[in-house]
Amino acid sequence: MSGCGFTCDPDPLQQQCLDYITNNLNIVCTTGWSGECQLREGLYFPLEICEQLLRSYRKKDSVHTETEENNFLYLFEDTERTRLKHVNLRDSDITDDSLACVLRHNLIELDISKCPSLTNYTIKAINKSGQKLQVLNIGDSVQILEDLDNIVKSYPTQRGDGKRTDYSFGDDFVFDCPNMRKFSIHSLQGPESHDLMASILNPFKKLYALDLSHCQITIAFMDCLTNLSNLASLVLYDVEIQDIELAFMVISKLKRLR
Repeated sequence: MSGCGFTCDPDPLQQQCLDYITNNLNIVCTTGWSGECQLREGLYFPLEICEQLLRSYRKKDSVHTETEENNFLYLFEDTERTRLKHVNLRDSDITDDSLACVLRHNLIELDISKCPSLTNYTIKAINKSGQKLQVLNIGDSVQILEDLDNIVKSYPTQRGDGKRTDYSFGDDFVFDCPNMRKFSIHSLQGPESHDLMASILNPFKKLYALDLSHCQITIAFMDCLTNLSNLASLVLYDVEIQDIELAFMVISKLKRLR
């Protein structure tokens, strides 16, 4: 349409098909005893289709209930017949159990910001399958970091890959994700937040992008940033720093920072 001022082309055929499926899930799945979606026998979805199907479903989040949203994620429970690597569940009511189904795919990228129903058990699920995780956006879902003592007591002495570690959960690390490249967490507050943040970042030796917007941090914590030798991007939006001059001295030691 000439002069309409916006794109008038219809969605590609593949996208139209995916949208149709998300509105008629019975085409590709059956329903389990608890209402969870189960991929029909004989169907195999490649990576591209799985990720586009998840995006198509989430575009219609406003018409889905919390239960429907969680049940849908069970569609990807079978890692032999479905594939996921990049997953954005931002601003949803997913639970620990439904997220665990997705995490079984050994994700490369995960966004769980603004997911208020998640608890600290999500950390266990991430650590179980987090060896390949490179991008993690927690955002303001910082409630998953509450009451970590309960997780520490039940955490195994070995990592998810079966190798023993020379550091301990809750002391020297929180997320067992040695290949982390980009990490984002917002609004982490409290008198012990700097110690917790130091434990989170400790194993991220390959980290090159870090976003700590709205977090409460101290100069003592800033020193631990110098251990991140590959850090090229650092976001400290709305972070109150008492000694700005000393903070700049610490930041200047990050030689790869742009």
